[in-house]
Amino acid sequence: MDQLVAMRSASLARLKQSSIFQRLAAGDVDRRAYARYLLNVYHYAQHSSQVISLAASRAVRSHPALAAYLMHHATEEVGHEEWACSDLRRLGLTDEEIRSSRPGTACTSMVGMEYFVAGHWNPVALFGWLFVLEALGDDVGHFVAKALQSSLRVEGRATSFLDGHGSADHGHIRDITTAIERHMTAPGDVADMLHIAQVSQDLYLAMLEESLAGSGP
Repeated sequence: MDQLVAMRSASLARLKQSSIFQRLAAGDVDRRAYARYLLNVYHYAQHSSQVISLAASRAVRSHPALAAYLMHHATEEVGHEEWACSDLRRLGLTDEEIRSSRPGTACTSMVGMEYFVAGHWNPVALFGWLFVLEALGDDVGHFVAKALQSSLRVEGRATSFLDGHGSADHGHIRDITTAIERHMTAPGDVADMLHIAQVSQDLYLAMLEESLAGSGP
């Protein structure tokens, strides 16, 4: 956990130093960049429950306690892509525009990584991905939502995905931390989880930068 906590601190510091965070703080992010981010969110969120369930099914015999947590968490992620859809509609996108969009390079890579880990590699290493995304939501979800509401003058419900995760992820990160501390004991599993946490951090920050730069969906 010391390594994960250190990685969480480094991830938050890296995010705060990024150009997208600086522009958020300065009120310099336009609707198109925010919409590109939400389209990526829509594309990865619709896979979350499935990929977490897949990891649980492969870990149920070797790591029953971790598999039980994953199966429970999978149910909590059901339908979160609809939060992103709702926000996108409030930004003026049609359902057809949302459905016909494609994920950006970093988002596509992250989804592919999730399925590789859950379906073909070490399924409990997926806790590294979970930890990074839930920690980011807990650390900055509400801040980013408020910054966007101020700079874009969007209705509060146009930040429902960020606000929702800013609230939910506080409990999720506590539960994930408890599961890791109690049941992630094998050195190989820990090393794999830390590796995936680092990869997930890199890909998520790359996705943010692509959204700001105008590449992606």
